[in-house]
Amino acid sequence: MSFTQSLIYMIKNSSWFSKLILLILFFFSVYCLALIISRYRYYKQLVKERLRIRRYLRTHPEGERLTLTRKGNSPYYFLLRLISRGISRQELKSKTDQIINDFLVEEETKLSFLATTSGVAPFIGLLGTVVGITRAFWSIGLKGSASLLVLAPGLAEALITTIAGLSVAIPAFIAYHYFINKLSLIEKELVNLIEEVISRMQRTG
Repeated sequence: MSFTQSLIYMIKNSSWFSKLILLILFFFSVYCLALIISRYRYYKQLVKERLRIRRYLRTHPEGERLTLTRKGNSPYYFLLRLISRGISRQELKSKTDQIINDFLVEEETKLSFLATTSGVAPFIGLLGTVVGITRAFWSIGLKGSASLLVLAPGLAEALITTIAGLSVAIPAFIAYHYFINKLSLIEKELVNLIEEVISRMQRTG
């Protein structure tokens, strides 16, 4: 019997409580995966938006207004839209600060599930571990024997939930810190762009 077949067999023969633990961790992993994919694609889009506004600044040295050809939901798009309106420097600074703050709050709220999962999943797995070990000792008490045949089912059940908890928590932990670093970089890029735009407005004003 292969390892995969053995794993499936152990899951099928585990207690209902361990199956519930595994089901909860499964839903956590699915949601985390969907969140990771969506945030990765979104931040990849932001890179394109940044390049677009950089091209605009290079090709419009005299501060001509930008004609937007499409809509977007990124902070770069809102910055471009503000620039295209030709508003004052003070108004631009005020509005862009609010845009950046709203963007960061919204993204950090979305990413908080990854942080929660990385912290909670190991404990959920540990709960299944404790139940599995308890089941193993209970079997010893019932059968009056401490043989491997008696201990194995409960210990296997305990290890499965431990593995599941760590398998969910580790990717969530890595992804959370990766995206937080991305957000920090995006924030710096936005601030630099705003300062550059305001500086150009001062020269042309």
